[in-house]
Amino acid sequence: MTITIFIALLIVAKIRADCVIDFDIVEKGCAKPLDLSPTIVFYYLTRGYAYVDVPKVQDFVTCTWRKWGYENLDGSLNYDKMRSDKMLPWKLARHCNEFPEEYKAFESAFRKTVTDCERKPPPSPTAEGTRLCINSNYTKYIPNM
Repeated sequence: MTITIFIALLIVAKIRADCVIDFDIVEKGCAKPLDLSPTIVFYYLTRGYAYVDVPKVQDFVTCTWRKWGYENLDGSLNYDKMRSDKMLPWKLARHCNEFPEEYKAFESAFRKTVTDCERKPPPSPTAEGTRLCINSNYTKYIPNM
């Protein structure tokens, strides 16, 4: 019984470890000059941000998107690269991959929404404008959401 409980706790700990609010190496490099913390970025990407924070958020998103290959140096967007990134739900909206089946639904929804935003670009077709387009529309592809 004790061993079963211990194994169950290890599994839960592993699941929880996949959803740590922290930066990857790219995000860390882009956040440092802007004095952004992982917690603040998590808040911006999940809850939004004030008008005064727009320049910081735009700079952070542009920097990360360029380093991830989502945005080219000329400002054009690489939609194929976005669609192929299995971490897209985390990178754009901080959806965790704790529950694999649920995460697969988010991956699919984000891929479909990338295509939608490519076909009908947002009024501001920048990295942040496109991220907002994707984040504002992916839920239509997730049942019961």
